Amino acid sequence: MENKAKVKAVLKQMQSVIALVIIFVVASTICVKDGRNNFLDIRNLMNVLRAVSENGIIAIGMTLILILGDIDLSVGSVVGLISTGCAYLMVMSGFGFIPAVLTSLVIGGLFGLFNGLCITKLHL
Repeated sequence: MENKAKVKAVLKQMQSVIALVIIFVVASTICVKDGRNNFLDIRNLMNVLRAVSENGIIAIGMTLILILGDIDLSVGSVVGLISTGCAYLMVMSGFGFIPAVLTSLVIGGLFGLFNGLCITKLHL
């Protein structure tokens, strides 16, 4: 009886990994066309990596915040502001790619500094 409880606890703890493996196996199985596995194709994997990279970077920062026992709801708003600002700088202001990205990073850093100071000094 005790072994069943341990197995159940491990399964509950690993449910996300198990679900990911199942999805990976199913997608690899059903995405075969003309003898080629389109799911495991390097172009598809690179597209998936590009699509989730922004969320992955944000998740790393949010994980650190949560580990420290805090929560920051402004991350999505700052990302939206910086993305829009970077696009505006490139399209409307004629900035090149690198200057627009660097300017956006500085602005995002300043917003992060402002948010951090509000939290630490004003106890918000």
